[in-house]
Formats: sequence, C-alpha cells, structure tokens
Amino acid sequence: MRSSLLIVVIGSIVYSNSMYNGFHYDDIHSIVENFHIRDIDNWSSYFVSTEFFSVDINKSMYRPILLLTYCINYALGGYDVIGYHIFNVLIHICNSLLLRAVVIGLGYSSGAGLLAGVLFVVHPLTTEPVNYISSRSDSLAAMFYLGAFWCYMSWCLRDRSRFLIGFLMCVFLALLSKSSAMSLVLVIPIYDYAYNCNFEWRIWFRNAWKRYRYMVSIASLYVMVLMIIGFLSKSLKSSPRGLVDQFMTQVKALVFYLKLTFVPVGLNVDHQFFLGKSDQSAFWLSLFFIFTGTTIIFIANRFKNKTLLFFPSWAMVTLLPVTLVPLNILVNERRIYMATAALCASLGIIAFSSRYREKSLVVGSIFVLIFAGHTFQRNKIWLDEFSLWSDSIDGSPQGVRSYLYLGNAFKDLFLSPQPGKTKKIKSWDDAIKNYQLAIKNAGGEGPLALRALNNLGAIHYVNGNIVEAERAYKWVVKLDPYYVDGLINLGTIYHHKGRVNKDEEGKIDNIRTSIDYYQKALGAFPNNSVAMENIALAFTDIGRFQEAKMAYDRAVFLKPNDPKIFFNFGSYHLLHGNVYFYTSKDSTKLHYIEAAKYMRKSLEIDPEHTRAKVTLEAVEKLIDKWEQ
Repeated sequence: MRSSLLIVVIGSIVYSNSMYNGFHYDDIHSIVENFHIRDIDNWSSYFVSTEFFSVDINKSMYRPILLLTYCINYALGGYDVIGYHIFNVLIHICNSLLLRAVVIGLGYSSGAGLLAGVLFVVHPLTTEPVNYISSRSDSLAAMFYLGAFWCYMSWCLRDRSRFLIGFLMCVFLALLSKSSAMSLVLVIPIYDYAYNCNFEWRIWFRNAWKRYRYMVSIASLYVMVLMIIGFLSKSLKSSPRGLVDQFMTQVKALVFYLKLTFVPVGLNVDHQFFLGKSDQSAFWLSLFFIFTGTTIIFIANRFKNKTLLFFPSWAMVTLLPVTLVPLNILVNERRIYMATAALCASLGIIAFSSRYREKSLVVGSIFVLIFAGHTFQRNKIWLDEFSLWSDSIDGSPQGVRSYLYLGNAFKDLFLSPQPGKTKKIKSWDDAIKNYQLAIKNAGGEGPLALRALNNLGAIHYVNGNIVEAERAYKWVVKLDPYYVDGLINLGTIYHHKGRVNKDEEGKIDNIRTSIDYYQKALGAFPNNSVAMENIALAFTDIGRFQEAKMAYDRAVFLKPNDPKIFFNFGSYHLLHGNVYFYTSKDSTKLHYIEAAKYMRKSLEIDPEHTRAKVTLEAVEKLIDKWEQ
C-alpha cells in the first residue's frame, strides 16, 4: 500500500506543472473543433464509424474508447484544459501502478515492482503521451494492455472465471483505444512459454488453442470491424512508403528508440530522422545491435533466463505494429510508451536480483531523481504551440513539420483579436517566414511542403492579398494536380473574385471557374464535404438553385453532423424564398419554413452557432409576418 501511494505522490509532483499546458496540433481538429464530442448522446456512433474522430475527414481513426474519454472530459468541464490533463496524468499513474502489480505478479519482489513503477512514472519519454492530450490513445491502450496482462496472470495462477472475463474485456477495450494493442496477441504466448511452460514448447503448443481461442476471436472480430467500416482498406491504400524503405528506416529507429530509453536526452516532438538506406553505416550498425539483442534473447532462452527472454521480447513485440506498418511520421516518442514500461520493469527486476543490490538501488535512485527533474523541466516545453515548436526547431533545425506548425501558431495569432497593428504585422511576417522555411527544408515537394504552401496562400487570402494567395494555390496545384485542399482553395479565390466583380458577365465567368476547380476536387475526392458545400454556394450565387440543392443534399449526407452545412443550406432556402417573393407566395413561405428547419438543425448540433441564432430569429419573424 505504501509503495503504491509513493508512486501516486511522485507522479503527481512530477506532473504538477503540466495542468495549464494548452491544446496542441492534432488536439485542435480531434478535440477543440470536433463538435461530435460535445454531445454525450453521440457515444454509440463512435463504435460504428470513423467520421466522428475528427472534423478533418482525412485524419479519421477508429478509436471509440478514446473519443468516449474526450466526450466525458467535455461533459465535465467543456474545454477547460485542466480536466484533460488531470485525466492524462491519472492514466499514466495508473499504468505505473499496474506495471508494479505485473512485476510482483510475475513472482519478483515488491521492491522490484516499486522501482519499476517509479522509473516509469518519472521517465522523460512519457512526457509526450502525458502532455499531448491526443496521445492519450497510447497511455489509454497501455492501461487496458497492462490490465489484460495482469488479469491473464491472475487467471493462470487462480483459474477463476472472473479473471478470464476481465482479461477479455481489457483486450477488447485496448484494441478499441488503439490498434497497436494487437501486439498483446503475441506477448501473452511469450509469457506463457517463459513462465508457465518453463521453456517447454511442446507443453505450450499442446495448450495453445485452449488458452488463446477467446483472445484470437476478439482480435479477429476487431479486424472484421475495421474491414466492414472501411478503415483497414483506407489505411493500406494510403501507405506513405514501400516495405523496403519502411524496413530500412525502422531498423535504424529501433536502435534510436533504445538509446532514448536509456539516455533520454535530445527529446523532441519532431525528431530529425531520415529514411534508412542499405548503404548507410547507421543502418548496418543498427542491424548489428538488433542481431546482438536477438542473440541475447536466444541465450536467455537457452539458459532459461525468464527476465532476459520476456521483457526485451515484450518491448520489441510492442514496436512491431509501427515497424511493419508505414506511417507518415518516421519516429516519435509516444510510440515507445509501452516498450518503455517493459524496459523499466526489467531494470527494476535486475536491480533487485543483482548481487550488488544496495549499489544498484543507489544508482537506481540517482536515475529516478535525474529523470524526475528532466520530466519536470520537459513539461514546460508543452505550455503552448510557440514553446513546443520553437524547442523542436532548436533540436531539429532542418525539420519541416516544426516550421509548419510554428507558422500555424503565428497564423492563428494573426487571425486572433489583438491590440495594436504592429503585433499583427509581426505575427503575419513570422507566419510567412516559417512557412517559407518549411517549404525550403522539404525541398519544395512532399505533403508537408504542400500544406505549408496551402497555408501560405490562406494567410495571404485572409490578409486581403488575393494575388499572392492565388499564386501560392496555383503552385500547390502545379506540384500536385490532385491536391484537394489546393483545388478547393483555388476555387474559393475565383468564387471571391466573382462575388466582388461588379460586371455581371465577369462575375459569372469567375464563379463558373470556381465550380470547375470544385468539380476537379470532387473528381479527386468524390466524398469531400467541403468541396460539395462550396460548389452548392457557387451554384446558389449564379441562380442554379436545383443543382445547388442537389449539392447541399449530398453535403448533408456526407457530413450529417456539421452545423455549418445546415446553416448554409438554410441560407440557401432563405435566398431562394426571396427570389419567389413577388411571384409565388406559397413557394416563398415553403422556403422560409425550410430555412428555419435547417437553422434549428444547425443549433441542435452547435447551440453556440451565433449566426444561426440570429438568422433563425429573422426567418421566424418573416414567417409570422407572412402568415398575418
């Protein structure tokens, strides 16, 4: 009890300065702007669709349990960031307690369990999963992962059905938190082989199906769900690199992760890491280390050393998903959260198993103090977007993502209400400078360069510099003719030109050009709700109401929970009603009623939609006057 309390106290102190850290990059589209989490009644929909994960359809994930925690956070405190951070810290402390329980459950001393838990709770590598709210998926999956492992051990020791039920429930919840928890399917058999079968593979093989049939069934069911909702096929199609490049890169990454675990210096939210090549010495050195590690595991198996076999294998298996599946970001610290837990457990066990136990404990205590101080300092980096990405640039000056997101931070500062014109001009200049550096470091190509160019155009557009905005968007489309955001934004430029053009012919020509770009975007991505909504607005502006209605109907179908689409659809009916004002009273009234209906729908989804409130009041007055 005392050791558990000690872990809780240490974890609370170490992360006490993280409570006021802000929302960061992916937090914006998945939490702050995600209206799906604002209604607790949506919770069941999280389990049957990926569209609720983010307002950006391109960043959809199947993590329903994670979304449910966001929903609970919002229900309790809205967007008060303290509640989200308390949730993250509690999950991390819980994981440290579970790690202690797992070590003790494996038959090691309580001191080994305590040291493992303390090392993990203060380890600097865990600062990203704790401070970065969207990275809760890693710590949440780890909590159910460790819970499942503890329940399985308890079932093996006591053979009681409640532990089996707990194990299966935790497996299911871990998978619904993050798909990387699939590695548990391999970790459990390795544990059985080492601890329950005493390295006798015949005994293990004889009991395999009986022991694992329920776990394999749940994993298979999970994969089937991913296939049914289309997430699996979508993920496989959008692979950013080939398997050979992926292997070469991740061979280097494994050694990189090992170094960070034991020497956690130079931590960065966006490490400067490059694709691995077979002719690079770093690749061959990494391969040598992996071969050495595999040899150690083989020797451990030969001499029946459970600790050396199980925990390194556990760490490596947890990294298999990110090793085999190509992801956009080559390396990041949150991916090794579970592997860090396994290695902390092995260090705690080794320290208490050593002949030099007392000296080991002294060294361990020193490491705990150093790690705790480093973690406490590292928390400050996550205060806001400026501190986070500035720190990232200091560590990775040749990076791309860091400049892109720092540019976004300055862009948001430029767009926010500020006193003083000088400050606005500086933030505008800083945004442009960082976007240009991002484009330069990316070599003027690649998805990050396109995003930087696109955002560069956006900030010019907001600043009223239409010529520069158009130039940036045309550059985007030239680099990638199928870049949907660039096509939509270029369409928006011509749509704007049409609206401000006083010449009727010029107005129509520009809006028709905008429609062409929207149609090209829809050709590249037929189910893009933004392009569909924009083309509906364009059709409305040139009086092609039937086509506008068809586009709005499709937009509503694609994104049925977007308040903005319903607002614009209601505005369409209001305008269409005004057209019939002098020719058909019935048509006018019908469109006014439809306008009111869609405004109410918009407010149902987002009660804080001010324009919908004002418009609804105006439309209701029009309907009342019309009836009178």
